[in-house]
Amino acid sequence: MPAPSPSLTDYIVAFCTVAIVGATIWQMCYVRTQTANLRVQTDLLYRAMQLTQNEQRAWVGITAIQPNWDVSPPMIKVVLTNRGNSPALKVRHEVRLITKPLDEPFCCDDITNADPIPKGSTTALLPGASYNVAPGLTQGQAIVVLQALQVGHRDVYLFGWIEYQDVFERCHRTTFARYALDFPPVWAHTDFYNEMD
Repeated sequence: MPAPSPSLTDYIVAFCTVAIVGATIWQMCYVRTQTANLRVQTDLLYRAMQLTQNEQRAWVGITAIQPNWDVSPPMIKVVLTNRGNSPALKVRHEVRLITKPLDEPFCCDDITNADPIPKGSTTALLPGASYNVAPGLTQGQAIVVLQALQVGHRDVYLFGWIEYQDVFERCHRTTFARYALDFPPVWAHTDFYNEMD
């Protein structure tokens, strides 16, 4: 018996099936494209938020190193300043001053092997505000440093770190290491341990 020829209903069912399958495939592709676009937009939004936070955050660093030889014991003041646009919170610091023989280079071991000292007090630093910190030197240590600077028979190094939190609750750490050139000293950067995040 010969197969019956397709009726108009069969053509309509076949056409609707193809249309539904095609629409489903198109919709899946469209959803996939929209998902990819959403990911790109989310990434751009995140990057814009990071840029805005970096623009508005606190940036604390050293703005000056000021010796004062007229006091007893002589001291070296380090000025920390917030150059950012919002307060620096929970600011802590450590500042060290050491002398070394002229032929002995300053290295990472000098930093890691330094005797532990109490960390600086926790405080807040408003935008544009500064405060002074100083390495804790005894009278004898201060005289040795002053003589090393004046006579030039030893190198003098100043190093330390500053830790703080920005208003976006992100933690930051600035490290610094300088050495004295001539007298009165001009403080130059060492080749390492000078970083700011």
